[in-house]
Amino acid sequence: MDKYIHAFWHLPGTGYSTLEKIWKYFGDFREGWERASERDLLKAGLSPDYVKLIFAGREKIDLSAAMERLWSADVFLVGRESKEFPKNFLLIERAPFLIYRKGERLDKFDRKIAIVGMRKSTMLGEKMAYNLTKALALQEVVVVSGLAFGIDAAAHSGAVAAKAPTIGVLASGIGNITPGSHYSLAQRILECGGSIISEYPVTSPGMKHQFVERNRLISAMAETVIIVEAGEKSGALITARHALEQGKNILAFPGDPGRVQSKGCNNLIKNGEAHLVDSIADVQMHLKLEGNLYKIKTTELNDPEQKVIELIKSGTSNLEEIHWKFGGEISQILSILSSLEIAGIIARTSLDSWKMQGI
Repeated sequence: MDKYIHAFWHLPGTGYSTLEKIWKYFGDFREGWERASERDLLKAGLSPDYVKLIFAGREKIDLSAAMERLWSADVFLVGRESKEFPKNFLLIERAPFLIYRKGERLDKFDRKIAIVGMRKSTMLGEKMAYNLTKALALQEVVVVSGLAFGIDAAAHSGAVAAKAPTIGVLASGIGNITPGSHYSLAQRILECGGSIISEYPVTSPGMKHQFVERNRLISAMAETVIIVEAGEKSGALITARHALEQGKNILAFPGDPGRVQSKGCNNLIKNGEAHLVDSIADVQMHLKLEGNLYKIKTTELNDPEQKVIELIKSGTSNLEEIHWKFGGEISQILSILSSLEIAGIIARTSLDSWKMQGI
């Protein structure tokens, strides 16, 4: 049946509502594509112009050749009857009839957590998403995100750095990675045993409404949604809304009230819609993961890491103060702090402050 849904996607004007009409009337996409009469197609609620496209498509589209093109590009069709079709997708509004997939089968992954956030993120937020995903990967938790700029890309990159699988949910066709600059990241995701999926036809561009629609799939696929940074009207909040409707847990990192990137997370926490987490250890606790997400021996710490530890021990806990006393690039300091946090040596007390957790 999946290949006939793929056939309909070749026709201009095909969308969810079109496929739904065909499914409700015929209960079979093959019937609608191969055998249905003009009268039956019109009775199904399809427009006369679209019916003409169907008859033209029957003559012009070589479905066997179309399937060969998919297979040659390592693209697989995952329909509702497939064992790997995420069952939670069937519980959401406008559940997709078909998913296009590249990479590993979706039923290969057990525990999945969504990490999302703003495209216009901060360096600190990106570092947190990167290290959090990297840490979760070490406990075989697969991170789901949207392959967008900012937090999404940082989250996927953390998994890639750990050579672990991650799942990217596209707002464009699987053969048209959007944004285009993330093509190489998508390839690395596949090389590391992850998957790229889309509900849209292979060559579909990333239309504005599709970026909104795909968020429901990100939340549906995950048991918990983690919001790292979000503005008051960001796509990450749309994912959070879907998660709430789907009965999922939401974790959110608080931030400086004066920052645009913090307002969405702070509001979710204030309204009781998300649990406050301010460290990787907090996430570990909420997900009921045992042991440190990442273990490191203190004898393996390098000189810069030892220096940062000594500063925090002496009461220098704020990022600005650490930077002033440590010197160097702030990106280096953030990297050191994140590594020490993952190791369980320090704990975050606010967005840009830390304390010793015990060595």
